[in-house]
Amino acid sequence: MQRGFTFPEVLAIFLIVALTATMAIPAVNNGLAARDLESAAVLLASDLRYLQQLSLNAAPGKTYTLVFRNAAPFGYYLMSNLQVVKQVQFDSSIELKAPPPSVSFSVAGVPKSGYTITLRSKKIGRFKYILIEGAIGRVRVSDSGA
Repeated sequence: MQRGFTFPEVLAIFLIVALTATMAIPAVNNGLAARDLESAAVLLASDLRYLQQLSLNAAPGKTYTLVFRNAAPFGYYLMSNLQVVKQVQFDSSIELKAPPPSVSFSVAGVPKSGYTITLRSKKIGRFKYILIEGAIGRVRVSDSGA
């Protein structure tokens, strides 16, 4: 009596595994793209909050500004007066749409006006919005623009 698998049995198992992998790979790629979008939005929001704290504690005559790069490669610069403190470049699949060319906060931690900054994943077509409320300076990340 021989023990083992026949060629048709091995081929059937191989085809089942290949078919399952073919269906799973796009789901994994979509998950990675969603994670990239989320991490870019959270990073931008945290840097805006950091900018707000720097502005609250700034010495007289010192200004902090976040300047957006609205063209590929998308990203932003955190600047102190005219010196770049931090430079961030987003993944090539992330697109930035920021109506203001820059954001700064007053000594009270309040921006000049309210802003909505949009990040879009080119891979999955989803959006993340970073909302800055003008009256109080609250910074938050949202899935909708409201």
